[in-house]
Amino acid sequence: ENDYISEIAREAVEVLCEFSVIDEVSACERRISAYAREKLYGKYRIKQELAAKGYEKESITVAFESCDIDFYENACRMYAKLTKNGDPKDLREKKKIAVKMIRYGYSYDEIKYASSAEYED
Repeated sequence: ENDYISEIAREAVEVLCEFSVIDEVSACERRISAYAREKLYGKYRIKQELAAKGYEKESITVAFESCDIDFYENACRMYAKLTKNGDPKDLREKKKIAVKMIRYGYSYDEIKYASSAEYED
């Protein structure tokens, strides 16, 4: 009986997708925008979050190709947030901030850009 119910559910989802009632790419785009805007997540963290929510890798890739988010700008905003008490004074503090930004999903290039940019919020 469970196999029968699973098959019906699978067919229902296929029909809904066929008529664009369920559009995984659009859903990914909305989540990408929300994660980037509200949580200041970088691209890598967003990909992890979407994969953990069950989105297909191909849908995630297509959604990122169509989004117009400037992750370098977001990295600057995150860096400003992490350094609101002033710029890091030594190498240890700089590494700590870099590790936090990596956890937020930013690349080394984005972190380097953010730490060298003159950013005003």
